Amino acid sequence: MKNIKSFFCVGCLLTIILFSASCARQGYPNGGPVDKEQPVVKGMSPANESLHFTGNRFSIDFDEYIQLKDADNNVIVSPPMNPKPEYKANGRRLEVTIRDTLQPDVTYLFQFKEAIIDFHEGNPLPSFEYALSTGNVIDSMEMRGKIVDALTGKPSENTLAVLAYPADAPDSAVVNQNPIYQTRTNKRGEFLFSHIRKGDYRIVALDDGNKNLRFNPEEAIAWTDQPVASHIVPRKDTTQTDSANTFKSAVEKTAAYPIYQLFLSKNEKTAQRLTKSEFTDFSRIQLASAAPLKAPTISTTDSIVWKINSLHDTINIWILSKNIDSTLLYVQDASGINDTLKLKYRAKRNAQSRNAFQKGKPSATASFSFGQNCNFYDSLFIRFSDPIAPNGRPEGDSVVQILHLKDSSISFAGVEWDSLGLSARIKFTPKPNNKYQFFVKEKLFTNIYDVASDSLKVTTDVNSPESFGNILFHVESAQMPLVVQLLDEKDNLLHSTPVKEDGDVKFSNLKPGKYRVRTIFDRNNNGAWDPGDYWQHLQPEKVIYYQKTLELRANWDMEETWKIELSDQ
Repeated sequence: MKNIKSFFCVGCLLTIILFSASCARQGYPNGGPVDKEQPVVKGMSPANESLHFTGNRFSIDFDEYIQLKDADNNVIVSPPMNPKPEYKANGRRLEVTIRDTLQPDVTYLFQFKEAIIDFHEGNPLPSFEYALSTGNVIDSMEMRGKIVDALTGKPSENTLAVLAYPADAPDSAVVNQNPIYQTRTNKRGEFLFSHIRKGDYRIVALDDGNKNLRFNPEEAIAWTDQPVASHIVPRKDTTQTDSANTFKSAVEKTAAYPIYQLFLSKNEKTAQRLTKSEFTDFSRIQLASAAPLKAPTISTTDSIVWKINSLHDTINIWILSKNIDSTLLYVQDASGINDTLKLKYRAKRNAQSRNAFQKGKPSATASFSFGQNCNFYDSLFIRFSDPIAPNGRPEGDSVVQILHLKDSSISFAGVEWDSLGLSARIKFTPKPNNKYQFFVKEKLFTNIYDVASDSLKVTTDVNSPESFGNILFHVESAQMPLVVQLLDEKDNLLHSTPVKEDGDVKFSNLKPGKYRVRTIFDRNNNGAWDPGDYWQHLQPEKVIYYQKTLELRANWDMEETWKIELSDQ
């Protein structure tokens, strides 16, 4: 009987526990309200902005349990410390151990950039700052600024390291010295140096991917031409405030407070060399260079023809003799190339080139430069992968047969050859809003390897001028030369026009859509935008964007007047 009673009591107790748990779940089905509050500082030891600091530890207490998020990268110490401090979350307390030897009479600033988050929900403390001094004063000067991409005018997608050096620091300081102060940009490209000493400084910003506070040639850089001064600005206690959010308000309090603007660019000057030199097939060679070639010369014991591409960084070479698999080339160029190349053809595992030659199959291809749709203003070409031999280039007015699908009539057209026989312009101007079928019979062309072409056929629709629009700019500027560039709404470059004097710049036959226009002050008159060169003390070429986005409709002419001043930037 006792066992039965005991079993009954235990059962009742379990029922009560389960019922209570069920009731609790009804009140907070998701475990209670979500904590959206950031941790709040309750105390600091020693106090923030303490003087005569001689220890190697400090701690900060919060109102809730905390944890640290990538403290090595999310905590900025200025001046920098090496080795970095050690950070430890201990319940509601953050403990910091300083491992570097502190300098005398220096104010140190610790910026916790979202490194402190609450334990349960991960709510970050946006930007907590703690300062201490090894001397008898807390430095209270500031410098503020903004960094934008020199070409686009937009903040960098990456967070930038912003470094301050003494005004008399040499240029080489950016590669072999630590800065005396450091900070970072926010998402808007703004930066703030706070708790710094009164004086003049050189400011440098780096896209410091390896986080070593040193400039290397692969990194983008921005810098001030002249030393800039620190300033006193009325400011609130920043121990619990995101300094980026006070950027504008602090400046508004003091109208004369300067905001230093820096322009970020990456100098992609490359040491000139050949990056590719190989047979791509029998009797065919391709050369590629790291930088554009200026006036290349190529000599060899074989008879060759060659062509350089529009970017002047790739040369295709054809040896006139068939099935050549080795040669000796001498390549020279004023850009710094002077090479002797001994080349041999190496077939890929799946290559069928030799069999193609032996069986007499065409290894060269021919194609029309247009497809199923054609712009009314386009010139029509036949392109060839290998040069057509002089005696394999048909003349006359019946090279291309043209079927006019609108009325089923047939006409013929001749072609106009380029000097190498790599392209032939069809002597025919298509009419807008028409449809044509172009046909070339087989074996009409013969390339330099005695291989005849296959037949070609394509049917194409020709659009009309009414499908496009035009933009005309009346450009006026006191400073020349300029380069006026047209961009689409995704900032892809579409057209670039050098301008030597006041006048009109017209962008014709544009598809309906949104466009932006920018002007480059072309310092070296090369018709392109040039980045800065830190070592030559050359800032990036100035770029100014037209104040509005242009929305162009079909069959529409848009006309704008732009008086461009360097001060507009």
